[in-house]
Amino acid sequence: MTKTDVLLQHLVEDAGFRSESAAREYCRTLYPGIDPKGRRILEVGCGDGAIGLYGACEGAEHVVGLEPEAAGAYGENLAAFRRAVAKCGLTNAEAFPVTLQEFDPGAERFDLVLMRAVVNHLDEEACIELKESPEARARYGEIFRNLAGIMSPGARLVLTDGSRHSFWNLLHLRNPFAPTIEYHKHQSPRVWIALLRQAGFAGEKVDWLVPRALRPLGPLAANEAVGGFTWSKCRLGMRKSGRGKARWRAGGPAR
Repeated sequence: MTKTDVLLQHLVEDAGFRSESAAREYCRTLYPGIDPKGRRILEVGCGDGAIGLYGACEGAEHVVGLEPEAAGAYGENLAAFRRAVAKCGLTNAEAFPVTLQEFDPGAERFDLVLMRAVVNHLDEEACIELKESPEARARYGEIFRNLAGIMSPGARLVLTDGSRHSFWNLLHLRNPFAPTIEYHKHQSPRVWIALLRQAGFAGEKVDWLVPRALRPLGPLAANEAVGGFTWSKCRLGMRKSGRGKARWRAGGPAR
């Protein structure tokens, strides 16, 4: 068995995935057309590490996960991360219980940054007010400029998030496809694109993610209009363009 096979089996047994193919699909969502081999990967809000560790098993040079939920304690997510690392025999992956703002990468620069359903939690208070508050936009602008500062030239950022624009939100109804989503804590991908462009990112590509039952419809279902009636989830990919004022201000514990 390959390391990837071991990880997928582990995710079924330890993380509750219904099958190895479902686990693979979950992990691959953050690698659209991207081969992890040889890359230095940072996963922000890594949880139990499934997505980043998939990259490690597929040959990434180094994978770093950040899981602030575990800050100050040996959290369950980091424990699960370390169980998976041990099970797969990985030596190229590690995780830290800090936020992106607290993380100090030293001299390392990343080729690929992954964020699954976490961009709105980088500064949740500011996210809620982004469209109305210049101060909130400035706070996110600083986060994204600092992020660009720890990425190598041409590095890729891939994130997924729910969009505030939804049929269910418009009618103040609970979304049956995503009943726990709090729409006021999300923004549309256009808001993130504008902020990321100002921070030195470019080449945006947005894909709308749809429930499995609708996937045979292809582009007829995978668009913003249909997404507004289902998950309202999208995947945004951009590259560090090198034109922004990329920098890094260390805010916390050094690696």
